[in-house]
Amino acid sequence: KIFSQDFSMTNSNPERTVEEQISAMETRLERLETDSRETASLFIDGLRALSEQTTNLANGIDRLTQRVDALTTNQQSLQATVSQLATFMVQIARTSTDNQTEIRRIWEYLLRQSGNGNQP
Repeated sequence: KIFSQDFSMTNSNPERTVEEQISAMETRLERLETDSRETASLFIDGLRALSEQTTNLANGIDRLTQRVDALTTNQQSLQATVSQLATFMVQIARTSTDNQTEIRRIWEYLLRQSGNGNQP
């Protein structure tokens, strides 16, 4: 509205004095200045809110990154533990097989010695 108003200094209304026309223009300019300030204030408030949201999002991303890093570390630790457990299981299986072989060897020896191993 304000931009479409006539700011010319011509006397389009002969009944209005130059002072009245200047006063009307000053009033319109003051209104335009107020509207501009309000618009700028809204814009600045919007920028502040956007900046705060951006900061919050960045902080959230940082927290997520830290959690992912921690999970990755935990997963790697778990993989190492599982690998160690697998190695231990292989060692236990080998030891068990060796023990069974030794028991069988002793048993066969005892059987050759009359079955009970208690003879003098």
